[in-house]
Amino acid sequence: MNVMYQIIEQSSLHGMPVWIKAFAIALFASITFLLISMLVLLLLNMNNISVTFGYLYE
Repeated sequence: MNVMYQIIEQSSLHGMPVWIKAFAIALFASITFLLISMLVLLLLNMNNISVTFGYLYE
């Protein structure tokens, strides 16, 4: 937890109310969790995924 307080002290959240700090940290954590879970889903299903860019293959 000491690392979390150090990050908050050196960021723009330093003078903000507690609820804004909690909201910002929760938002960052939820976006990070979403990105990591999407990466795991992509790695698990990469054999079944076909990505095409533009209209190269019709």
